[in-house]
Amino acid sequence: MTILAENVRPNDVVVNYKGDVYFSAPGERKIYFVPKGGKKKVVASGLKSPNGIILNAAQNILMTAEYNGQYVVSFGIKEDGTLFGQEKFTSIQIPRLEPFVKMDGMAIDNESRLYVATNMGLQLCDRAGRVQGIIPAPQRKPLANVVFGGKNLDYLIITCTDKVYKRKTKTKGVRFYEKPLELKKPRL
Repeated sequence: MTILAENVRPNDVVVNYKGDVYFSAPGERKIYFVPKGGKKKVVASGLKSPNGIILNAAQNILMTAEYNGQYVVSFGIKEDGTLFGQEKFTSIQIPRLEPFVKMDGMAIDNESRLYVATNMGLQLCDRAGRVQGIIPAPQRKPLANVVFGGKNLDYLIITCTDKVYKRKTKTKGVRFYEKPLELKKPRL
């Protein structure tokens, strides 16, 4: 076992193909970065409850979901792994008569479409950040996490309280430990 960081309370973690680690710390309202073989440093602060964290398929953008908010926030990633250009990537759909949505884990497919686990269900966003649809939660409880799995990464695997669900898809996920994908310009 190797200790990468101490005295932190991470929530979600993502590791890029170089072995660098990013993790969210909602209680501190920060995102940390641990370069491979290096020491942790704060790369974003003052965020509103950063929870889920994910890279895009090209691994040049990092996104975090606000647990009690409305937005997935994105950052560009510099060559040294630090972040720049914080902006609201997408406005996630909010339940009727509620002030915010509870967002948790996220997944990315090989077209860099974003999948966000929320208390409304699984929200699907295109590369431009537009919500394209919502797959309702199979229970009346919030979704906690989502990943692509299976031999060909063509199953969505979703956790909801004490159950795990899977669904075959026509798309595939990405493995962040592999070389980043070169993305075509999005069709807007």
